[in-house]
Amino acid sequence: DLDIRTAEAFDLPVEPWVPFTNSMDFQHLRVLHGLKIECDPDAIEVGDYRIQYDVRFEDPNLGVFDQRIRVTGTNTIALAGRLNGMAILSMATGTPTPDGRTHGWSVTATPRAEGNDAEREQRLQIGEAFFRRLIQEDEPIMKTIRFHDGLLIDADRALARFLQYVRRFPTARPAAD
Repeated sequence: DLDIRTAEAFDLPVEPWVPFTNSMDFQHLRVLHGLKIECDPDAIEVGDYRIQYDVRFEDPNLGVFDQRIRVTGTNTIALAGRLNGMAILSMATGTPTPDGRTHGWSVTATPRAEGNDAEREQRLQIGEAFFRRLIQEDEPIMKTIRFHDGLLIDADRALARFLQYVRRFPTARPAAD
């Protein structure tokens, strides 16, 4: 029922959970990516193996996104929602490599029942381009990013909740063997 496109998306010098912190670092999304964000950090649902929330953000070039965002584990994110009324689904995952990097893939999808071939292709291109842009803008930061306890401010409440979730999550390092 979906048109789907997959792509190798990134290779970053960080552990797999790090790229996914950005989804809840609303200050980062506002400042670096120029997005207007509407999300109540207290409405974020945290479970044992997933964290999810609804968010509205506005991209100055693309328009308004209403999305349900779910991080499963610490290395996979799924986004389901509408951009200016168009259904776009996205997913990204990162795999640890033995040298401490993360290699990632993305999936973009849209329902076949919504629109003609050209409209669906346009949605896929928009979804892919948006994700690629975020990764390209984040890449220089990922080369130097470090997290330090005690440096978050009240505006970082959503990010703090995600970091607590990551700390509690069971870990294994199979790629290190």
